[in-house]
Amino acid sequence: MEYKQYEVIKHNVGFLLLNFVLNLKDSYHYRTNHKSIELSEDQKLVADDLFKRIQECRHSFVEGCGIGDGRGYFSYDLSHDNPNLFNEYHVRCGGEIPRFEADDKLLELLVTILIREFPNLLVTSKYLTPDNVLNYGVSQLEKETFVRLVKEDQVDSLTNHEEGNLYSFYFQTDDGHSFGESVVFSLVGIIGRSFRNACFKNNLSYEGVIEEIKENLNILRNLALGNEVEYSSFVSVVGLSLNKVKKIDFISAKLINMLKIDDEGNVIRLPSVRHYSASGGLYTAETVFEIKHKTKFLPFGDEAELANNRFFVQERAIDNLKFSLAFELLGEIGISVSFSEFGFPLLSCGNSSLDTSMPNRHVSIQEDRIEGVVTWFNMLLNKDLRSIEVPLTRLKYAIYERKRPQDAFVDAVIAWEAIFSDKLETTFQVTSSIAVYIYNVKEREDRYGRLKKLYGWRSNLVHGTMPNELKKQNIEEISLEAIEVGIICLKKLLQDEILLPLKPAARVKRLLVMK
Repeated sequence: MEYKQYEVIKHNVGFLLLNFVLNLKDSYHYRTNHKSIELSEDQKLVADDLFKRIQECRHSFVEGCGIGDGRGYFSYDLSHDNPNLFNEYHVRCGGEIPRFEADDKLLELLVTILIREFPNLLVTSKYLTPDNVLNYGVSQLEKETFVRLVKEDQVDSLTNHEEGNLYSFYFQTDDGHSFGESVVFSLVGIIGRSFRNACFKNNLSYEGVIEEIKENLNILRNLALGNEVEYSSFVSVVGLSLNKVKKIDFISAKLINMLKIDDEGNVIRLPSVRHYSASGGLYTAETVFEIKHKTKFLPFGDEAELANNRFFVQERAIDNLKFSLAFELLGEIGISVSFSEFGFPLLSCGNSSLDTSMPNRHVSIQEDRIEGVVTWFNMLLNKDLRSIEVPLTRLKYAIYERKRPQDAFVDAVIAWEAIFSDKLETTFQVTSSIAVYIYNVKEREDRYGRLKKLYGWRSNLVHGTMPNELKKQNIEEISLEAIEVGIICLKKLLQDEILLPLKPAARVKRLLVMK
């Protein structure tokens, strides 16, 4: 097959579907310096047939005044005369299609539909989510069968027990989810959600999606039994590279690398979730942060606990990741998050939040720093951080959110105050406490003088004055210096069982009066 022909097919159906039907390796998609792609005779015949079908579909699409990229239209119109066409292509090119049978008929139905529709789910389109794709392919009989099987299953206790189109999942969870979704619509929702979760976990395959379907069905069944369940949310991290590391495991969380380097040195973007904003912007995940959530069924009328709210849990995990990177790399980090999505079984694909802010800096985690990052993350997760909530927040602002170094510098010194200060003699208390706490006797006097000077410059900036001495300084360098001091203090404080739970004034007293 000529490379030009390959590109035309790829443009119209996407490289995931093309690689599937031809049973190719992902790395083919990233080759740009060769004139042709070597294929077997069967692969050539499949490619030629697919190319002809695309030409016919494009004519039909244009004549019908089609709008958009047309990929969803192509994937179904190409196979309108044979719903199993893409799977047959795959087998002809040496691939295998799994067979699935189970005593659990609800599971069997979901997996059977997934196996048939898997190629269509591989189509990447701005206008189609997995739910939309499945709505085209699922028959009325399959929908009716699904409803009947749900009524016979324990998950029926999560419904309103109505009839017809009114039959809906109707329940809430103690982490803030509330559902009123029609059961018949949930058929495509569970399969689509499972497909998307597998993408986020970098496990896009028949087996990977089937495992997600099993897990999601078990979540619903355990909820119905009153058991606590665990599911994931996913966050796209911008400005962070894991290099050749596939994943980093934390307690209740995981960083997943969506890039890999093949044997030829090509950087390959693995199949991942794309998010399109309302304005048409495209956001892809290069590093995914998977966060584990625990929840259980909550009767209507009962109040959910704020500490287990899904947004609170997600935000705390993101903050812990940011601080664990900053603690291990001493502030030379400024990642941001692009989009996030909750992977609960009944949530539709694309329940995303979006943040378009760019990272302050980009960083790569080397293998020798992974253990340190994991240690700090797990420590932050297991510690009671209420006594240092303010300095943590101010340092987060300084490192990750402030665009001007002057603002970051001010926030960093406010973090010092929130660790060591009282109402009186603040300059002396803050700078003396820091000098005593983090520096040895030999360097303490010099460092005290430097800290006092930095503190004074902060006061100048806050009050709108700029002394000549400060004008001569590199504000970005002194900002990083102030951030580093704050990080060193907090790192030591997190491991200090005596000072950590104390209030700032009590810490000052213990360091300067009771030493």
